[in-house]
Amino acid sequence: MTKNILKSISILVILSFFITIHTPVFASQLDDYRKQQKSLNTQINSVKNKIKQTETKKKATLNDIDAINKNIQQTNNELVTLDNKLDIAQKNINTAQKEISEKKKK
Repeated sequence: MTKNILKSISILVILSFFITIHTPVFASQLDDYRKQQKSLNTQINSVKNKIKQTETKKKATLNDIDAINKNIQQTNNELVTLDNKLDIAQKNINTAQKEISEKKKK
């Protein structure tokens, strides 16, 4: 029984020594890990902000494209209207030329 107690005490002394020696090392490593985590979190937040800015620019660009497409459609409609008016004017000119030609023949 005394041997078991001595073994237990020896183990406790060794563990105590191990903990005493390695605790500062663990604390230093833990501090380094916390600094790395803080740095990584900062980088992650920076990337998230850039993504938000990109999404905002993307939305603005899509709105600009929509506006341009509407202008193109409106311009195309106006061109169709002008083309129809031009056709009517050309028909009127042709009719007038025929009438003039017929009057000259008489």
